[in-house]
Amino acid sequence: MMTVDILSLLCIAGAAQLFTMAAVFATSRALPQRTFAAFALNVGIIITGSVLMGSVAPLARAHVPFNYLLGPLFYLFVRATLMGELGRRVWLHAIPAAIAAVSLIAFQPSARTFLIALLVQAVGYIAATFLLLARHDRADRTLWIGAWTFAAICAGAFARLAGAISPRVIPAMLAVAAVVVAAALLRGRVADRKYVRSTLQDDRAELLLRRLLELFQSEKPYLDPELSLDALSRKLSIPPKHLSQIVNQQLGRNFNDWINGWRVEEAKRRLVDQKHGHLSIVAIGEASGFRSKSTFNAAFRRETSMTPSEFRRQRPD
Repeated sequence: MMTVDILSLLCIAGAAQLFTMAAVFATSRALPQRTFAAFALNVGIIITGSVLMGSVAPLARAHVPFNYLLGPLFYLFVRATLMGELGRRVWLHAIPAAIAAVSLIAFQPSARTFLIALLVQAVGYIAATFLLLARHDRADRTLWIGAWTFAAICAGAFARLAGAISPRVIPAMLAVAAVVVAAALLRGRVADRKYVRSTLQDDRAELLLRRLLELFQSEKPYLDPELSLDALSRKLSIPPKHLSQIVNQQLGRNFNDWINGWRVEEAKRRLVDQKHGHLSIVAIGEASGFRSKSTFNAAFRRETSMTPSEFRRQRPD
């Protein structure tokens, strides 16, 4: 009984924190942060509903349809962070939640039926999220942690289906997961304050972000060690201050760190590629766009927590 009481308190505190985060991030001009605001609000509603279940009869199952928005909103958050857009026909992701709401009113399925259907949907969205992360070299470490956390929650839901854990455990885990994901957005939120008077509109920023990412994927301008903010802004035909704002707000990094991140990913590919096996570490760093060995080593360690030499030794023979 004491365990359940403690978990209930954690759920209440987590829900309060989630509603606060939703209010804070909802005012952001960055698409990933606004998407996270919707995600945080949804999780807060789920947790609140789970605590109220059984104590307030009219509200006992009102939160159930929101569970079917959990996977879609997290997937869309990751997509917005990596690609700067949500894709077409976003409303399709809400169909399972709508079906759950209608079923709740018209048919009153059992809690077990709802949980089985939710697990089927969750596995699909978790797989789609991992696939999306795997396809993007610039996936933030925090996104991976968030994805693995939700995979663990899905495993916990299977345990709940078997009656092995308390019904309060999963909501408490959701609160923790949301806080983990929020950590990836805090720097971007602080950056918003610098651009209060910016003339760059949200739709324009999202369009320019797509152009920027497409340019980096197709032409690899980061391989030029002389690449600068001004040079890149001229190439994209946008003001340097707008380019800086896009990188800071939409991607949550400063310009130099972001460029070096791309260079590190390029170096990682070359370090494990047999056709570059005859090249020295320094040569690979220079070919990847770094001016010096010290800069290469520092950036590589910051991105991977190991040196280029250590990374290369992991290469399969």
